[in-house]
Amino acid sequence: MKTHGSMIKLAAALWSLRPPWLIVLLVFVLGPAHGQSSALAECTQTFYRGDYGITVQLAEKHLRQYPKDVPVRILLARAELAQGKLRQAFEELQKALAFDRSNIDALYYLSLVSGCN
Repeated sequence: MKTHGSMIKLAAALWSLRPPWLIVLLVFVLGPAHGQSSALAECTQTFYRGDYGITVQLAEKHLRQYPKDVPVRILLARAELAQGKLRQAFEELQKALAFDRSNIDALYYLSLVSGCN
């Protein structure tokens, strides 16, 4: 029977045999996802603190690099809606729907913005 320590040593030995292309691939694939999730977390935190202006700034900065990040775009629209910027919120929600036509959050907030006129 293998002990916990011997399993760790085996895993470490196998890890040392990893091909360099695998590391490059993981960094390439996981790097942007981490950037996107951390941006969403940061924007969400500022939004729920009521710092809508900061949320807008953070989201716009992030979206310059990741324009297809629908959750961050929806949070941007919500921050604009909270500030009474209905036209900007409407435009951002339309952009979100251009990337994800059936996004229920974008559709919901679009219905709110459309009903405000």
